[in-house]
Amino acid sequence: AIYSQAAALLDNARERWNRAMEQPATEDIRTPILLVVDEAHNLIPKEPRTQAYAAVRELFRTIAAEGRKYGLFLVLVSQRPDKLDPLVLSECQNRALMRLGSRAVLEATCAMLGLEDLPPKDLESCLDLGKSRVLLVGPWSDGKPKFFYTAARRTTEGGRDLRAEHWATSRFAPAPPSSPLPPTKSPVAAASPSKSSTT
Repeated sequence: AIYSQAAALLDNARERWNRAMEQPATEDIRTPILLVVDEAHNLIPKEPRTQAYAAVRELFRTIAAEGRKYGLFLVLVSQRPDKLDPLVLSECQNRALMRLGSRAVLEATCAMLGLEDLPPKDLESCLDLGKSRVLLVGPWSDGKPKFFYTAARRTTEGGRDLRAEHWATSRFAPAPPSSPLPPTKSPVAAASPSKSSTT
């Protein structure tokens, strides 16, 4: 379904471009089309898992390389740019960075997105950005990195974290013992859920 919808958008943009080229520029009433792909690393991976994923990746490579000409613009959203197809990423002129979780992720992101030439102070600040804060790099920011706030959310968030009281319990598992277990000779680490935030 994703392949056919994206292919239809590209075909439609090409048809509109062909019709527009037959008319004077003053009669060109086309508007830009933004194709937004959230969790893009799942649809446009560096290493496709199947032939179907490879076909989708090839289509997005075409859209990334040729779409601007036809008024079709690609917006990729991912928390894992290291898993995205490098060829598609190389066609992305503008980059928006939100808060990054660690210095290792920051370094991998900089290498993947070609941000090594940015001032280190700007890059370091990506580790502490608050909610709705973004570092924009590319032609949209006049070639200089700029920080800004995103607009207020207009939609209802579709996801949520699991409630903490439901971790490590199950309707099907027996209740935990009421008395603590005796200590063991080797320490055992227990994982506790960390609170994650969505932006």
